[in-house]
Amino acid sequence: MSYDFSQILASKQKFRDDLAARNIVEKLQILDALHERALRLRGYASHSVHTQTVREDSPRYPSRG
Repeated sequence: MSYDFSQILASKQKFRDDLAARNIVEKLQILDALHERALRLRGYASHSVHTQTVREDSPRYPSRG
């Protein structure tokens, strides 16, 4: 199997540029989603640190139109 490293690097740079162009609300939403995913993967119920986690049904960050 061969890899085109220039294509890989270009793809990574485009992804970074796309993330940098997002507004702060979107970035915070991404961080929240990543945090939730990490907790699920770790099995957060077994960690006492996360037993008092407050969950919200409504979005934490309002979108800006």
